[in-house]
Formats: sequence, structure tokens, C-alpha cells
Amino acid sequence: MSKTQRQRKQNSFRLDYLLAHAGFGSRKEVKKQLKSAAFSLAGEALRDPSTHIEIDQIQNLYYRGNPINIQLSAHLLLNKPAGYLTALEDRSLPCVAELLTPELLAAGLKPCGRLDLDSEGALLFTNDGQLLHRLSSPKHEVEKVYYLHYTGKRPDQGARTQLENGSIILDDRPCLDATVYLDGDENPYMELRANEAIICIREGRYHQVKRMFSAIGAPLSYLRRIAFGPLHLDDRLPLGSHRLLEPSEVEALYQICDLEVPTL
Repeated sequence: MSKTQRQRKQNSFRLDYLLAHAGFGSRKEVKKQLKSAAFSLAGEALRDPSTHIEIDQIQNLYYRGNPINIQLSAHLLLNKPAGYLTALEDRSLPCVAELLTPELLAAGLKPCGRLDLDSEGALLFTNDGQLLHRLSSPKHEVEKVYYLHYTGKRPDQGARTQLENGSIILDDRPCLDATVYLDGDENPYMELRANEAIICIREGRYHQVKRMFSAIGAPLSYLRRIAFGPLHLDDRLPLGSHRLLEPSEVEALYQICDLEVPTL
């Protein structure tokens, strides 16, 4: 698959999934209707349920000659590079919106929380306001996982305890308890070397991870978010690239937020 083909697939929905969520029955029922050429795109009959429909093509979908009105609910994962502001526009700095297509921006996607200008990694976008609020709100304690490089000596047990038990005070409030992995620890993410660590937190305060490690005398030189709730970055998503979430990932997000998955 070429780079262009991969990008198109990341900005599209499988036809059977799209039509099922638009109310045309189960995916099995949709497949039966596709065999009868009930659906068309820009005048051409659609028969293959695995066809990917790009976001800007949805308005040209028809059912038995009538336009299909699909209210698009979109959720996207961006592997944010350093040097981009987590904002949709800014007068002086590059913004993450510049990494998305006009069609995606037209769908009303907004970032869930923030990543610092010099930080990389998993940045989630959605156009569901209720989901956005719950994923961003500290009240819901959605876990975020960060991989980092720190400077100085390896944190001793006392410093590690400070990170993990909520004894570090930021903005006059103690941090919630966290999980920390250092080199030599078994962890479910990756092998760590000297001056590397992973921290799992359930908050999203301003520069929180940087400030926590500075508080124990181990300032950071690099920070990348590798997981946001149930979503994990992997090698399939290069830095600066994005993809629409799979149905199972969308369901997992709504589940952790105690929300029902809406139709598209």
C-alpha cells in the first residue's frame, strides 16, 4: 500500500460500518442490500462492503436514488510532533490543525486536552462535545501514559515514592497517585534504558509530568505520550500522521466515560 493510499484509508470509513451506523441495519444486513446495488456514490453503484469512503465523499452517498443524511461523529488519533501548539489556530506558532485535512477540520474535530509545544505523542481529537468534556475533565481521571528522558541521577526510592504516592504538591494541591517504571523494572510498554522512565497519571495539569520530575531533581529532556486511556501509539502511526479510530477503540473510549456510543 502506497503512502497516499494509507493516508486515504486513515481519513475514511469502511462502507458497511458507515451504513450500519447510519441506521441501515446490521453490517450483515447492509451487505445484502449492497448486493442489490441499493447504494451509490456519485452515480456509481456500490457493492463491495470493504470499500473505504472518504470523509468528503459522504455527502455524495445515495440510497435508492435519495441522498443519505449522515451526521458524522469523528474520532481521530494524531501522533503529534514537537514544535506544534495544541490549538486550532495561532498567530505566531504552528498548530496541530495544520496536520489535519480541511475535511477533518470541517467535521468540527477538537483536541482532547493538550500536549506541550515541545512534547510528542498521542493526541486525541473528537467532535463529540460530551465525550471531549469527559476525556479532558480531571474528574474522570482518564489515564495518560508518558515515556520520558530525565537528566541527573536515577531517582532513589524516596523520590520514586514521592512521584507515586501523591506527595508532590503542584498549584497548592497534591498530585493524584501515579505509577512509575524505571530502567530494570518490568513494564507492559517497552524496555527502558538508563535515564528513561514511564509514568502513568490520571490528571492533566499544566506541564504536570515535567514539574513532577523537576520536583525530585530530575528535569526532563524529552517527553512523549504513548497512551491516552485505551488508545496506544504503535509503529503503524509515524510522527506527524493521524488515523481515524477503529470501531472497537471508539467503543472503549465511550465505555471508560460511561457514555453510550452514538451513531455516526
